Amino acid sequence: MARRAAFGGVTIIIALAGAGPAFGETPGEVYRTVIGAGSNYEYGRDVAIDQNGDAFVLGYTDQDDSFGDAVVAKLSPEGEVLFQVMIGGTGLDVAGGIALDANGDVYIAGRTLSGDFPVMNAIQPTLHGPADAFLTKISGQDGSIMMSTFLGGARGDDGYDVAIAPDGSIVIVGGTESIDFPTVNPIQGSLTLIDCFCDDVFVTRLGPDAQTITFSTYLGGTYTDSARQVGVDAAGRIYVAGQTDSPNFPLANAAHSSLGGGDTDVFAFAIDPDAGQLIYSTYLGGEDLEYVWDMDVSADGKATMTGTTRSIFFPTTPDAYEPNFVGAPGGCGGGAYIPIRNCDDGFVVTLEADGTQSMGTFLGGLNDDDLRALAVAPDGRIRVAGNGSNGFPGEDFVPNPIPTPHAVFTELSADGSTLNFTARIDTNTPGSGHGLAVGADGETVFAGAVGIPTGPNMIQRDLLIVELGTADACAADMAAPEGVLDFSDVTAFLAAFVAMDPIADMSEPFGQFDFSDVTSFLAAFAGGCP
Repeated sequence: MARRAAFGGVTIIIALAGAGPAFGETPGEVYRTVIGAGSNYEYGRDVAIDQNGDAFVLGYTDQDDSFGDAVVAKLSPEGEVLFQVMIGGTGLDVAGGIALDANGDVYIAGRTLSGDFPVMNAIQPTLHGPADAFLTKISGQDGSIMMSTFLGGARGDDGYDVAIAPDGSIVIVGGTESIDFPTVNPIQGSLTLIDCFCDDVFVTRLGPDAQTITFSTYLGGTYTDSARQVGVDAAGRIYVAGQTDSPNFPLANAAHSSLGGGDTDVFAFAIDPDAGQLIYSTYLGGEDLEYVWDMDVSADGKATMTGTTRSIFFPTTPDAYEPNFVGAPGGCGGGAYIPIRNCDDGFVVTLEADGTQSMGTFLGGLNDDDLRALAVAPDGRIRVAGNGSNGFPGEDFVPNPIPTPHAVFTELSADGSTLNFTARIDTNTPGSGHGLAVGADGETVFAGAVGIPTGPNMIQRDLLIVELGTADACAADMAAPEGVLDFSDVTAFLAAFVAMDPIADMSEPFGQFDFSDVTSFLAAFAGGCP
């Protein structure tokens, strides 16, 4: 295994030993690439992988400590940077989401304040308000711009994510406070104006050539609503998730029909754009704050999402890996002007194509956890990444540790009932872990940030891309032959348990060896290997 670091045009390859497992079998790093594109601050935002195994990473880079650009890098399966392009004007340009079409070309959605943002073959060639959404297509071969357009009205508009439909149509989502945002065959034809110019969701579909809007709608209630993630199924139906604090967000066939509370709830909805109607629309949240950060939509319309919650009563399902709130109630915050609050837990939720909630689990440790990235493997296993706190599932628990910034990369079974592994990605900086994608062969690419020391008490953040191996997680497979569970695995577990080997520490509370570890092993053994 090797790490590959790229600085400007120089690439450095460093040989590494394999990463040690947290428990069971975990994937090690295939490559690690660092890109210092701007002056002192970069991070990864989203990732997509093409059929050749090349990774396209969307990030943000600042240039002069005040304004920044979107950056797109293409990496080979070995981690070599094939191209790197920055997209933006003289104002602030923030990357949102990335998607690939059938030809391997790249679409980027985001938000721009630049009147001179690059445009080409634009359906809207000028900035209409103080900020517009943008949609840009670049060549998957060399990164050259093929199409680029503003999208918005006379007030602020934010683009957050983009997806490509099977017929090549392009779907972009975000939030708008413009009363003149373009609509076509809308479900909701105008901005909801009651107490404020608050954002409503927008969902806009363009034809494959991006020259015609074929569907565009507002959707929202009386307060702030903003779409953060979008996916499209094999039939062209559109799935959207985001945040709302509106008590009257439009609902249909809702799994949860009322706003839970706190500052924001998550919403999720599905649209049939050709019929111009909602398939379902639901709240998703408890009594406190929720954010959704990433979502994966399967060909048959199953939407799996991750985010953070402070709600003890966030809706989980009975067979969930962590059905109960883990972060300490009232255990975070404090100090001058910082109110005491519940610690953030991560969550993972799956909604079926009809909006039924089939899975919901907490996923977190004892303090604040921030899960920002999710991808579903071809066999249905769920992979998430973000920042895990002390006692995060699958990591060794050490009381009162000296904090070492890192990201966690965790895999759950498809039904969310079993934690297969947790791996550590060293970042040397907090707040890393924003993008994740799984390729056709099961390879996983992570995008975040890495801290680079530049002087006393100073750290520069550079764009970090890590590919993690495809090792199958099988917590009970502790002895040869690999992939086969038999009595030798039982004896190997018992020996490790007696020796207090961390490989046998399979359940909470981590750091203690007790009967719960035995029952976890037996459950994994009974479940078999993937």
